Amino acid sequence: MRPARASLTSVIGLAFAAACASVSALAQEPRGETWRGREIIKEIGGTVVSCRDSYGLNVHAVLVSDLGDVGRARNLYKTPVIMMDPSHLIRLPGKLQLFFFGHECAHHVLGHTYVLRPGVETEADCWAAKDGRDRGLFTRDDVQSWAPWFAQSRGSTVSGHLPGPERARFILQCFDDSTDTAASTTVTQQR
Repeated sequence: MRPARASLTSVIGLAFAAACASVSALAQEPRGETWRGREIIKEIGGTVVSCRDSYGLNVHAVLVSDLGDVGRARNLYKTPVIMMDPSHLIRLPGKLQLFFFGHECAHHVLGHTYVLRPGVETEADCWAAKDGRDRGLFTRDDVQSWAPWFAQSRGSTVSGHLPGPERARFILQCFDDSTDTAASTTVTQQR
């Protein structure tokens, strides 16, 4: 007995039906705004976010996979950009996501993306803690709850990030310091 063969007409018909289904599914997929092919971040942890750099320029915030870290602040094509890795963000509580966004924004607010010097990572941590506190984005209890998330980090002498436990203590110390934030530039706005 010979195996059954599909007619050319039925194969073409099935391929056409599959192609139509794919096009229909793509048309129904929600499309977010993009910048240079990257999805623009408008909200983190349920809070609308925005950032302006030290020159008052709008900072573009985009999702970029495989950054090797939660986020990075750069100037690309003469444009200030915050890149956040969705695979790292999804594992973090919303308030800690906001802190990391604030940390990356701080690099722009404080001009770190134009002039590199020692201490920029701790400055960004402190600015983000104070800014989040002043805007009512997180409480002291929120900041204390981040310690286990930082505990795994070894820090880096290259980037200047403090080792995890030391970084968590430093961020809490900045949060408790009553000195105002380093700038009045908008980082986030609550809904």
